[in-house]
Amino acid sequence: MTFYLFFISIFILSQAGFMVGWIFLGHMKLKRNKSVQGPIISLSQLTVVIPFRNEIKRILPLLQSIENSNLQPVKYIFVNDHSTDETEKRIFEKFKTECFEILNLDDSKQGKKQAISFGVQHAQTEFVLTLDADVWFDSVYFDHISKLQQVDLQILPVRLKTSNFTSEFFHQDVELANSVNESSSGWIRPIMCSGANLLFRRDSFLVETENSNYFEKSSGDDVYLLQLFQLAGKSIQIQLDQHVAVQTTGAQSIQEYIAQRTRWIGKSRHVADALTNRLLIIQFLLSIGFCIALTFAIQHFSLIELMVFLIVKLTIDSICLWPHYSSNQRVKMWFIVPVYVFILPVINLFLLIYSLTKTPRWKDRLVVQ
Repeated sequence: MTFYLFFISIFILSQAGFMVGWIFLGHMKLKRNKSVQGPIISLSQLTVVIPFRNEIKRILPLLQSIENSNLQPVKYIFVNDHSTDETEKRIFEKFKTECFEILNLDDSKQGKKQAISFGVQHAQTEFVLTLDADVWFDSVYFDHISKLQQVDLQILPVRLKTSNFTSEFFHQDVELANSVNESSSGWIRPIMCSGANLLFRRDSFLVETENSNYFEKSSGDDVYLLQLFQLAGKSIQIQLDQHVAVQTTGAQSIQEYIAQRTRWIGKSRHVADALTNRLLIIQFLLSIGFCIALTFAIQHFSLIELMVFLIVKLTIDSICLWPHYSSNQRVKMWFIVPVYVFILPVINLFLLIYSLTKTPRWKDRLVVQ
Protein backbone atom coordinates (compact mmCIF):
# COMPACT_ATOMS: atom_id res chain seq x y z
CA MET A 1 0.00 0.00 0.00
CA THR A 2 1.39 3.39 -0.96
CA PHE A 3 1.99 6.00 1.72
CA TYR A 4 -0.90 8.25 0.70
CA LEU A 5 -3.40 5.38 0.86
CA PHE A 6 -2.02 4.34 4.24
CA PHE A 7 -2.34 7.90 5.56
CA ILE A 8 -5.90 8.35 4.26
CA SER A 9 -6.92 4.99 5.77
CA ILE A 10 -5.43 5.91 9.14
CA PHE A 11 -7.20 9.28 9.03
CA ILE A 12 -10.60 7.74 8.25
CA LEU A 13 -10.21 5.19 11.05
CA SER A 14 -9.10 7.88 13.52
CA GLN A 15 -11.94 10.20 12.52
CA ALA A 16 -14.49 7.40 12.81
CA GLY A 17 -13.06 6.28 16.14
CA PHE A 18 -13.32 9.76 17.67
CA MET A 19 -16.72 10.63 16.22
CA VAL A 20 -18.36 7.27 16.97
CA GLY A 21 -16.50 6.34 20.15
CA TRP A 22 -16.44 9.73 21.86
CA ILE A 23 -19.07 12.01 20.30
CA PHE A 24 -21.93 9.65 19.35
CA LEU A 25 -21.66 7.08 22.15
CA GLY A 26 -20.87 9.77 24.73
CA HIS A 27 -24.07 11.64 23.87
CA MET A 28 -26.08 8.41 24.02
CA LYS A 29 -24.51 7.59 27.38
CA LEU A 30 -25.43 11.03 28.76
CA LYS A 31 -29.04 10.56 27.70
CA ARG A 32 -29.17 7.15 29.37
CA ASN A 33 -27.51 8.19 32.60
CA LYS A 34 -29.90 7.92 35.51
CA SER A 35 -29.06 10.45 38.20
CA VAL A 36 -29.41 9.58 41.85
CA GLN A 37 -32.86 10.62 42.90
CA GLY A 38 -33.14 13.25 45.60
CA PRO A 39 -35.01 16.40 46.57
CA ILE A 40 -35.95 18.80 43.80
CA ILE A 41 -35.49 22.56 43.69
CA SER A 42 -38.39 24.63 44.95
CA LEU A 43 -38.89 28.09 43.47
CA SER A 44 -39.21 29.32 47.04
CA GLN A 45 -35.50 28.45 47.32
CA LEU A 46 -34.45 30.32 44.18
CA THR A 47 -33.16 33.83 43.43
CA VAL A 48 -32.32 34.95 39.91
CA VAL A 49 -29.25 37.20 39.54
CA ILE A 50 -28.92 39.19 36.30
CA PRO A 51 -25.82 41.36 35.77
CA PHE A 52 -26.17 44.07 33.14
CA ARG A 53 -24.13 46.80 31.48
CA ASN A 54 -25.60 49.05 28.77
CA GLU A 55 -28.27 46.54 27.71
CA ILE A 56 -31.03 49.01 26.82
CA LYS A 57 -31.25 47.61 23.26
CA ARG A 58 -31.21 43.95 24.30
CA ILE A 59 -32.97 43.53 27.64
CA LEU A 60 -36.62 43.85 26.56
CA PRO A 61 -37.04 40.16 25.47
CA LEU A 62 -35.83 39.05 28.93
CA LEU A 63 -38.26 41.39 30.70
CA GLN A 64 -41.10 40.12 28.51
CA SER A 65 -40.15 36.52 29.28
CA ILE A 66 -40.29 37.26 33.01
CA GLU A 67 -43.65 38.94 32.60
CA ASN A 68 -45.09 35.99 30.63
CA SER A 69 -43.69 33.27 32.88
CA ASN A 70 -46.20 30.86 34.44
CA LEU A 71 -44.25 30.66 37.70
CA GLN A 72 -41.79 32.98 39.41
CA PRO A 73 -38.82 32.55 41.77
CA VAL A 74 -38.61 34.35 45.10
CA LYS A 75 -36.70 37.31 43.71
CA TYR A 76 -34.92 38.84 40.74
CA ILE A 77 -31.75 40.77 41.52
CA PHE A 78 -30.47 42.96 38.68
CA VAL A 79 -26.89 44.14 39.22
CA ASN A 80 -25.89 47.32 37.40
CA ASP A 81 -22.27 47.09 36.27
CA HIS A 82 -21.73 50.84 35.77
CA SER A 83 -24.13 51.27 32.88
CA THR A 84 -24.14 54.62 31.11
CA ASP A 85 -27.45 54.12 29.31
CA GLU A 86 -31.03 53.84 30.62
CA THR A 87 -31.20 50.08 31.20
CA GLU A 88 -31.99 50.60 34.90
CA LYS A 89 -34.86 52.94 34.02
CA ARG A 90 -36.26 50.40 31.58
CA ILE A 91 -36.32 47.70 34.29
CA PHE A 92 -38.07 50.05 36.74
CA GLU A 93 -40.62 50.97 34.10
CA LYS A 94 -41.42 47.30 33.52
CA PHE A 95 -41.40 46.01 37.12
CA LYS A 96 -41.96 47.88 40.35
CA THR A 97 -42.81 45.04 42.73
CA GLU A 98 -40.80 44.05 45.78
CA CYS A 99 -39.61 40.81 44.17
CA PHE A 100 -37.44 42.90 41.82
CA GLU A 101 -34.34 44.65 43.12
CA ILE A 102 -31.66 46.64 41.33
CA LEU A 103 -28.22 46.84 42.92
CA ASN A 104 -25.43 49.13 41.76
CA LEU A 105 -21.95 47.63 41.74
CA ASP A 106 -19.42 49.48 43.88
CA ASP A 107 -17.12 51.91 42.05
CA SER A 108 -14.12 49.87 43.21
CA LYS A 109 -15.38 46.80 41.33
CA GLN A 110 -16.32 46.12 37.74
CA GLY A 111 -17.01 43.23 35.42
CA LYS A 112 -19.50 40.41 35.17
CA LYS A 113 -17.82 38.22 37.80
CA GLN A 114 -17.94 40.98 40.39
CA ALA A 115 -21.54 41.81 39.49
CA ILE A 116 -22.64 38.17 39.85
CA SER A 117 -20.82 37.80 43.17
CA PHE A 118 -22.41 41.02 44.45
CA GLY A 119 -25.86 39.71 43.56
CA VAL A 120 -25.20 36.26 45.07
CA GLN A 121 -24.08 37.85 48.35
CA HIS A 122 -27.37 39.75 48.56
CA ALA A 123 -29.50 36.70 47.75
CA GLN A 124 -31.12 34.98 50.70
CA THR A 125 -32.14 31.69 49.12
CA GLU A 126 -30.34 28.35 48.97
CA PHE A 127 -30.05 28.38 45.17
CA VAL A 128 -29.14 31.08 42.66
CA LEU A 129 -29.78 31.14 38.93
CA THR A 130 -27.68 33.49 36.79
CA LEU A 131 -29.01 34.79 33.49
CA ASP A 132 -27.48 37.15 30.96
CA ALA A 133 -29.45 40.32 30.30
CA ASP A 134 -29.85 39.52 26.60
CA VAL A 135 -31.53 36.10 26.89
CA TRP A 136 -35.18 35.08 26.78
CA PHE A 137 -37.09 31.91 27.66
CA ASP A 138 -40.44 30.13 27.31
CA SER A 139 -43.36 30.66 29.68
CA VAL A 140 -42.88 27.13 31.12
CA TYR A 141 -39.19 27.71 31.90
CA PHE A 142 -39.59 27.98 35.67
CA ASP A 143 -42.12 25.14 35.70
CA HIS A 144 -39.31 22.85 34.58
CA ILE A 145 -36.62 24.54 36.68
CA SER A 146 -38.71 23.48 39.68
CA LYS A 147 -38.35 19.83 38.58
CA LEU A 148 -34.54 19.81 38.69
CA GLN A 149 -32.64 17.97 41.37
CA GLN A 150 -30.81 19.76 44.15
CA VAL A 151 -27.12 19.58 43.20
CA ASP A 152 -24.31 22.08 43.59
CA LEU A 153 -24.29 23.05 39.92
CA GLN A 154 -26.83 22.63 37.13
CA ILE A 155 -25.52 23.39 33.63
CA LEU A 156 -28.53 24.52 31.61
CA PRO A 157 -28.81 24.83 27.80
CA VAL A 158 -28.19 28.07 25.93
CA ARG A 159 -29.41 28.24 22.33
CA LEU A 160 -28.22 30.82 19.83
CA LYS A 161 -31.00 32.39 17.80
CA THR A 162 -30.13 32.25 14.11
CA SER A 163 -32.12 33.93 11.36
CA ASN A 164 -30.17 33.28 8.15
CA PHE A 165 -27.50 31.08 6.62
CA THR A 166 -24.66 33.43 7.60
CA SER A 167 -25.51 33.43 11.32
CA GLU A 168 -26.14 29.66 11.28
CA PHE A 169 -22.79 29.12 9.57
CA PHE A 170 -20.69 31.27 11.89
CA HIS A 171 -22.30 29.88 15.04
CA GLN A 172 -21.63 26.25 14.08
CA ASP A 173 -18.57 26.27 16.34
CA VAL A 174 -20.83 26.81 19.35
CA GLU A 175 -22.94 23.78 18.45
CA LEU A 176 -19.86 21.65 17.84
CA ALA A 177 -18.39 22.72 21.19
CA ASN A 178 -21.69 21.93 22.92
CA SER A 179 -21.71 18.52 21.26
CA VAL A 180 -18.22 17.76 22.58
CA ASN A 181 -19.24 19.02 26.02
CA GLU A 182 -22.29 16.77 26.15
CA SER A 183 -20.26 13.76 25.03
CA SER A 184 -17.56 14.53 27.59
CA SER A 185 -20.25 14.73 30.26
CA GLY A 186 -21.51 11.30 29.23
CA TRP A 187 -18.09 9.70 29.48
CA ILE A 188 -16.32 11.64 32.25
CA ARG A 189 -17.46 15.17 33.12
CA PRO A 190 -18.47 18.46 31.47
CA ILE A 191 -15.67 20.71 30.24
CA MET A 192 -17.63 23.93 29.75
CA CYS A 193 -20.81 25.76 30.74
CA SER A 194 -22.44 29.12 30.13
CA GLY A 195 -23.12 31.76 32.74
CA ALA A 196 -26.05 32.87 30.60
CA ASN A 197 -28.07 30.02 32.17
CA LEU A 198 -26.40 28.53 35.23
CA LEU A 199 -27.95 27.34 38.48
CA PHE A 200 -25.91 26.67 41.62
CA ARG A 201 -26.03 26.34 45.37
CA ARG A 202 -25.36 29.76 46.91
CA ASP A 203 -23.15 28.56 49.78
CA SER A 204 -21.02 26.48 47.41
CA PHE A 205 -20.43 29.51 45.21
CA LEU A 206 -19.44 31.75 48.11
CA VAL A 207 -17.10 29.20 49.69
CA GLU A 208 -15.32 28.17 46.48
CA THR A 209 -14.82 31.70 45.13
CA GLU A 210 -13.76 33.31 48.41
CA ASN A 211 -10.23 31.94 48.69
CA SER A 212 -9.39 31.43 45.00
CA ASN A 213 -8.08 33.40 42.04
CA TYR A 214 -11.58 33.44 40.54
CA PHE A 215 -11.68 37.26 40.34
CA GLU A 216 -8.18 37.79 38.95
CA LYS A 217 -9.39 37.48 35.35
CA SER A 218 -12.33 39.56 34.18
CA SER A 219 -13.52 36.91 31.73
CA GLY A 220 -14.79 33.41 32.43
CA ASP A 221 -17.49 33.66 35.09
CA ASP A 222 -18.69 30.26 33.89
CA VAL A 223 -15.76 27.97 33.05
CA TYR A 224 -13.65 29.10 36.03
CA LEU A 225 -16.58 28.43 38.36
CA LEU A 226 -17.07 24.99 36.81
CA GLN A 227 -13.40 24.22 37.41
CA LEU A 228 -13.61 25.34 41.05
CA PHE A 229 -16.65 23.13 41.66
CA GLN A 230 -15.01 20.15 39.97
CA LEU A 231 -11.79 20.49 41.98
CA ALA A 232 -13.86 20.68 45.17
CA GLY A 233 -15.77 17.50 44.27
CA LYS A 234 -19.14 19.24 44.05
CA SER A 235 -22.17 17.52 42.50
CA ILE A 236 -22.71 18.69 38.90
CA GLN A 237 -25.39 17.87 36.33
CA ILE A 238 -25.81 18.92 32.71
CA GLN A 239 -29.33 19.24 31.33
CA LEU A 240 -30.49 18.42 27.79
CA ASP A 241 -34.14 19.34 28.45
CA GLN A 242 -34.95 22.22 26.09
CA HIS A 243 -37.71 23.42 28.42
CA VAL A 244 -34.96 24.84 30.69
CA ALA A 245 -33.05 26.40 27.79
CA VAL A 246 -32.68 30.12 27.19
CA GLN A 247 -32.12 31.77 23.84
CA THR A 248 -29.78 34.59 22.89
CA THR A 249 -28.77 36.29 19.68
CA GLY A 250 -25.01 35.80 20.02
CA ALA A 251 -22.47 37.89 18.11
CA GLN A 252 -24.13 40.30 15.69
CA SER A 253 -21.14 41.28 13.57
CA ILE A 254 -17.80 39.89 12.41
CA GLN A 255 -16.05 42.16 14.92
CA GLU A 256 -18.18 40.84 17.79
CA TYR A 257 -17.70 37.28 16.56
CA ILE A 258 -13.90 37.59 16.51
CA ALA A 259 -13.77 39.35 19.89
CA GLN A 260 -16.01 36.73 21.50
CA ARG A 261 -14.15 33.75 20.07
CA THR A 262 -10.70 35.10 20.98
CA ARG A 263 -12.00 35.70 24.50
CA TRP A 264 -13.09 32.06 24.65
CA ILE A 265 -9.71 30.89 23.37
CA GLY A 266 -7.99 32.97 26.05
CA LYS A 267 -10.10 31.38 28.75
CA SER A 268 -9.29 27.89 27.49
CA ARG A 269 -5.56 28.60 27.64
CA HIS A 270 -5.67 29.90 31.20
CA VAL A 271 -8.08 27.32 32.62
CA ALA A 272 -5.54 24.67 31.57
CA ASP A 273 -7.99 21.80 31.99
CA ALA A 274 -6.25 18.54 31.07
CA LEU A 275 -9.33 16.90 29.51
CA THR A 276 -10.17 20.00 27.48
CA ASN A 277 -6.61 20.31 26.23
CA ARG A 278 -6.49 16.65 25.19
CA LEU A 279 -9.73 17.05 23.21
CA LEU A 280 -8.44 20.25 21.59
CA ILE A 281 -5.24 18.48 20.56
CA ILE A 282 -7.20 15.55 19.10
CA GLN A 283 -9.48 17.90 17.14
CA PHE A 284 -6.49 19.92 15.93
CA LEU A 285 -4.70 16.78 14.74
CA LEU A 286 -7.84 15.53 13.01
CA SER A 287 -8.24 18.91 11.26
CA ILE A 288 -4.64 18.85 10.07
CA GLY A 289 -5.03 15.20 9.10
CA PHE A 290 -8.09 16.02 7.02
CA CYS A 291 -6.24 18.79 5.17
CA ILE A 292 -3.36 16.42 4.37
CA ALA A 293 -5.65 13.53 3.44
CA LEU A 294 -7.71 15.81 1.19
CA THR A 295 -4.54 17.02 -0.54
CA PHE A 296 -3.42 13.43 -1.15
CA ALA A 297 -6.88 12.49 -2.42
CA ILE A 298 -6.99 15.39 -4.88
CA GLN A 299 -3.52 14.52 -6.17
CA HIS A 300 -3.88 10.75 -6.48
CA PHE A 301 -7.58 9.81 -6.59
CA SER A 302 -9.94 9.79 -9.52
CA LEU A 303 -12.98 12.04 -9.26
CA ILE A 304 -15.17 9.10 -8.17
CA GLU A 305 -12.64 7.98 -5.54
CA LEU A 306 -12.36 11.56 -4.26
CA MET A 307 -16.15 11.79 -3.94
CA VAL A 308 -16.26 8.47 -2.07
CA PHE A 309 -13.62 9.71 0.37
CA LEU A 310 -15.53 12.94 1.04
CA ILE A 311 -18.89 11.17 1.35
CA VAL A 312 -17.47 8.68 3.88
CA LYS A 313 -15.91 11.46 5.96
CA LEU A 314 -18.97 13.72 5.90
CA THR A 315 -21.36 10.83 6.55
CA ILE A 316 -19.44 9.87 9.68
CA ASP A 317 -19.55 13.47 10.93
CA SER A 318 -23.23 14.00 10.13
CA ILE A 319 -24.50 10.75 11.67
CA CYS A 320 -22.48 11.15 14.86
CA LEU A 321 -23.53 14.79 15.34
CA TRP A 322 -27.22 14.15 14.63
CA PRO A 323 -28.16 13.24 18.24
CA HIS A 324 -26.89 16.60 19.52
CA TYR A 325 -28.44 18.72 16.79
CA SER A 326 -31.79 16.94 16.92
CA SER A 327 -32.13 16.97 20.71
CA ASN A 328 -31.22 20.67 20.76
CA GLN A 329 -33.66 21.50 17.97
CA ARG A 330 -30.90 22.62 15.58
CA VAL A 331 -31.85 20.49 12.58
CA LYS A 332 -31.40 23.35 10.07
CA MET A 333 -27.86 23.92 11.32
CA TRP A 334 -27.15 20.19 11.05
CA PHE A 335 -27.54 20.41 7.26
CA ILE A 336 -24.71 22.96 7.16
CA VAL A 337 -22.22 20.67 8.94
CA PRO A 338 -20.83 19.16 5.68
CA VAL A 339 -20.03 22.66 4.39
CA TYR A 340 -18.64 23.95 7.67
CA VAL A 341 -16.12 21.16 8.25
CA PHE A 342 -14.18 22.27 5.16
CA ILE A 343 -13.57 25.78 6.43
CA LEU A 344 -13.33 25.01 10.17
CA PRO A 345 -9.52 24.44 10.18
CA VAL A 346 -8.99 27.83 8.48
CA ILE A 347 -11.27 29.64 10.96
CA ASN A 348 -9.61 28.00 13.94
CA LEU A 349 -6.11 28.83 12.68
CA PHE A 350 -7.06 32.47 12.10
CA LEU A 351 -8.65 32.83 15.55
CA LEU A 352 -5.67 31.19 17.25
CA ILE A 353 -3.19 33.54 15.59
CA TYR A 354 -5.42 36.55 16.25
CA SER A 355 -5.82 35.64 19.93
CA LEU A 356 -2.03 35.56 20.33
CA THR A 357 -1.62 39.06 18.95
CA LYS A 358 -4.66 40.97 20.24
CA THR A 359 -6.31 41.60 23.61
CA PRO A 360 -10.09 41.37 23.12
CA ARG A 361 -12.53 43.98 24.36
CA TRP A 362 -15.99 43.42 25.80
CA LYS A 363 -18.50 46.04 26.89
CA ASP A 364 -15.94 48.75 26.05
CA ARG A 365 -13.36 47.20 28.35
CA LEU A 366 -10.15 45.28 27.78
CA VAL A 367 -10.57 41.67 28.84
CA VAL A 368 -8.03 40.63 31.46
CA GLN A 369 -6.90 37.12 30.51
